[in-house]
Amino acid sequence: MLDAVKRRIRTWRDQGRFIPFVRLVYFVHRCVRDIRHLVCLPFAMRQMRALEARPGTQALVSLAFDRFLGVIRPLQVRAEGLALLNVLKEAPLRRILEIGTADGGTLFLFCRMATDDAQIISMDLPGGRFGGGYPAWKTRLYDAFALPGQRLELLRVDSHDAAALDDVLGLLGGEELDFLFIDGDHTHAGVRQDFEMYGPLVRDGGLIAFHDIAEHPARAAGDAHRFWAEMKSQYRVEEFVESWEQGYGIGLIRKGLICGSAPGGDALHTDD
Repeated sequence: MLDAVKRRIRTWRDQGRFIPFVRLVYFVHRCVRDIRHLVCLPFAMRQMRALEARPGTQALVSLAFDRFLGVIRPLQVRAEGLALLNVLKEAPLRRILEIGTADGGTLFLFCRMATDDAQIISMDLPGGRFGGGYPAWKTRLYDAFALPGQRLELLRVDSHDAAALDDVLGLLGGEELDFLFIDGDHTHAGVRQDFEMYGPLVRDGGLIAFHDIAEHPARAAGDAHRFWAEMKSQYRVEEFVESWEQGYGIGLIRKGLICGSAPGGDALHTDD
C-alpha cells in the first residue's frame, strides 16, 4: 500500500500535477529524514572512525548498506553496487568525480576503493529532484569518509552550470579522471549534459558509470535508460542489472573502447 502511494506521488511529480501537495509531501519527507540523520550522526561518526581502512568489497558493501544506522545507505541495488566495485578494484583510482552525492553511500564506497593519495570530488544539487540536497551539516560525516592522504572535495552545485565545470577543472589542476560516476539529473537531457561536460575529463581507458540504466514503467525515475540505449550503440559496455523488471541498474563504459558489448557484459560480478 505504501509503495503504491509513493509511486503515485512520484507520477504526479513527473506529470506536474497537484504541485502544491507534492511539494509539501517531499518537504515533509526531507525534514523527517534530515532530523533522523541528525540524531544518528554522532553514532554514525563513531562507527566510521572505528572502521578497518580497506575491507574486501563484499564487506565494504555490507557496511554501506547495513551500518551507520542507515544514514549513508546507497540508493543503488546491493548486488549491482558490488558488481561495480569488483570492476573498480582492478583499476588504480587516483582521481574520481561523482555527480550525485545524495546520502553519501557511493561516495563512501569510492573513497575506500581509491588509492591512498586519491582525489575524490563529489557534487550534488541542493534540493535536487533525484534524491539530492543533503544539508550542510552532513558534510562532517562525508569528510570522515576520506582515508589519510586522500583529498575529498564536496561541491554543492548544479553540475550543469559552467561554473561547476570550472570548479572541477580548478581542483584537478590539469590532471585527468580515472573514474566518473553519473547519478545526478536522471532526465535524458540531463544525463547527456553531464556526460558531454565531464566525460572529456576522463583519461583514455578510464571508466564512466551511469545509474538507472534499466527502465521500469511503474517507477518514476526519469529516463536515463534512453541515454544508455544510445551509449550501447556506440561503446563497448558492461551492464550490472539484478532485474530488468525492477529497474535501476548500473552501466559501465571504458573511454576509448567503442562499438559492441564486452564479453559477459550483462552479468553481475559479485565475487569478492
